[in-house]
Amino acid sequence: MQPYSIYAPSVYEMIINATSDKIFSIDMEWRVVSWNSTLVRDTGIATEKAKGAPLLSLFPFTEKDEQLRKAIETALSGETAFLSSGGDVASRNAYESHALPLKNLEEQVEGAVVIMHDVSHRMDAENKLKQLNDDLNDKCSELEKISRELSAFTLITTSELQHPIRNIYTGLELVIKSEGRKLSDGSKANFRRMQSSLSRMNLLLDDLTQLAEAGNVLKEKKIFALAPVVEKTLERLQKKTTEKKAVITTELVPEIFASPEMVEQLLYHLLDNALKFSRPSVTPAISLKIALETEGEKKYARIAVSDNGQGIPPEEIPRIFNMFVQYPRDPRPAGTGIGLSLSEKIAQAHQGWIAVDTTPEVGSTFTCYLLQSS
Repeated sequence: MQPYSIYAPSVYEMIINATSDKIFSIDMEWRVVSWNSTLVRDTGIATEKAKGAPLLSLFPFTEKDEQLRKAIETALSGETAFLSSGGDVASRNAYESHALPLKNLEEQVEGAVVIMHDVSHRMDAENKLKQLNDDLNDKCSELEKISRELSAFTLITTSELQHPIRNIYTGLELVIKSEGRKLSDGSKANFRRMQSSLSRMNLLLDDLTQLAEAGNVLKEKKIFALAPVVEKTLERLQKKTTEKKAVITTELVPEIFASPEMVEQLLYHLLDNALKFSRPSVTPAISLKIALETEGEKKYARIAVSDNGQGIPPEEIPRIFNMFVQYPRDPRPAGTGIGLSLSEKIAQAHQGWIAVDTTPEVGSTFTCYLLQSS
């Protein structure tokens, strides 16, 4: 039985002629042994003419293409080689090339086969994707600029508005004190309602300022102790807590990595929300738990505020994090409608999110996740 040789006709030629890749093989003297139909169409050189001809006479560029020449030499030495597209030679720019040794049954190298795969379609797709990515980056930069300008405008506007509001409030207070004896009870009540409206406007401006500043949270991140921040938040809510006779319990980790100022605002709004929507006939029981959790390769600070309050009807849940959304069913004075929206923005600024689990007339749990490490 004759040993297998690369010169022997076989199904190999049928296979290489069926593919759209450029495929040729050479012997140890760099003479062409096979030349597939794709090369015939691409070069105009018939298979019969190519066979036996020196490769360099058919592909003169090979002599100048050092990478391809070394890849073929590697294959002739018995090893495989791969060349990515985009070589120095223009004719190989859109092709990935594989150079493989051809061995007989005795594992002796008799030549090499080179497969050149056309990746122009992929390169076109990559170029289009790159262009889309560049356009997207330009749009993102433009949006970031607009966002910074809007934040600056909001901060300046709220600051400018707060000063005259304070002056009007103080002026009304002076009128009530100095002219109180001359004013009717109805007039005094009207003045107090005006002051209440001014206080509400001032509160709204404070929330808008916090909302505008939330985008700068990444510049303020650091490791900080939670206990002082929680204590300060509870002090701010002391009056409401006492009025409601609420019981607030805490369970904290020692420290987390975040913006202390923003975490304080987050805790304030979540706890204030729990106090605000307590049930009239039920003593408010509120728990604050802050722990560290791992999701995949990322670590998060998990902040959960649970209450036994009114809960949220299912139809309102999709809207609760929208700005200025309030609860029309609550007959008591409402807030600004920004607290939960601000809480979500703070979570997102920390590469996290916020979610709610709620049952009407049973209570709610708001859970916020803040990224600790990427």
